[in-house]
Amino acid sequence: MSRLYDITKIIDHAPQSFFPCMLAVAPYLVNEQVVQLIEQLRQVQHVDGIVVISALDTIDDEVAKFCDAHSLHSVRSDDPDLLARLYEAAESFDLEVLVFIKDLSIKAELIDRALFCFRKSYDELDYFSDQEGKKLEIFRVDLLKDAFYHAKKRDERRDLSHYIQSNPAKFRIGFF
Repeated sequence: MSRLYDITKIIDHAPQSFFPCMLAVAPYLVNEQVVQLIEQLRQVQHVDGIVVISALDTIDDEVAKFCDAHSLHSVRSDDPDLLARLYEAAESFDLEVLVFIKDLSIKAELIDRALFCFRKSYDELDYFSDQEGKKLEIFRVDLLKDAFYHAKKRDERRDLSHYIQSNPAKFRIGFF
C-alpha cells in the first residue's frame, strides 16, 4: 500500500528522533555536475555523511581519487548490481536509513524536506521517493536487506524501485 505525502510545507522544527543515515550517490564519472552535486549534498542537514558507491573497474579509479581528494566515504565493490552496492554501503556504516540520490542536479532543500517527512512518518514508511522515482529514494536498511536476498530479476537489482513496487503488500511505501 502506498501513500502520497506533501513535502512543500515549511519545515518549522526538526523531528526529535534521528537515526544513522547517509546520502549515497553512484556517479559513473567525475565532472563538474558531480562536483556541484557534492556541494549540494554537503548542505543537507541531519545526515551522517555522504558515501560514493563505485565499482572496482579501472574506469572508476578516477571516482575513488575524487573521493580521497574531497574526504568522501567510498564503497567500491566488484558486484555488478546496484542493489548489492547499496546494501554493502548501508552495512559498512551500520545505517538504519540510506538515501540514494539519483538526480545529479537535486537541491539540498528537497532532500531536507523529504528526510523531514520520512522522519516524521518513520513508523509508517519503509520506502519514500518522488512519484517518478527519478530524484531520490529513501530506504530503511531492513528493506535493502530483504531486497538483497529476495530480488532475483536483473531490473529489480539494477533499480530497486522495481522490486519495491512489485511487492506493495510487503512494504510501506510513500511518495511525494
